[in-house]
Amino acid sequence: MLVLSRTRGQAIMIGDDVKVAVTEVGDVRVLLTVSHRAGVNGGIDRTMKYWMKSDEATEIADGIVCSVMMISHGKVRLGFRCPDTVRIDRAEIYEINRRERERQKNAPGSDNHAGPI
Repeated sequence: MLVLSRTRGQAIMIGDDVKVAVTEVGDVRVLLTVSHRAGVNGGIDRTMKYWMKSDEATEIADGIVCSVMMISHGKVRLGFRCPDTVRIDRAEIYEINRRERERQKNAPGSDNHAGPI
């Protein structure tokens, strides 16, 4: 299980298709917004909201379980269980990596670069 701490407004990306955002953090429960991307343009296909307390867990996607480990002082510790092939990143790290992959894909000399013939 991977455990990450997040505060209100912060998110976690699971693979390229599932985003778990911390929408509200109360004293005893947290509101998570789970968005599933679909399509080639990366648009949002489905959004679910979950109010959860400490020690509660729910399946947020096929084979992916999110658990609230602890809520304290405006922070929530979330635990994730998923197949080993699924990548989990803090949203800010995911964005840095996504931009780098896009930059490399479009770099001169790459197979995807359409340059002069």
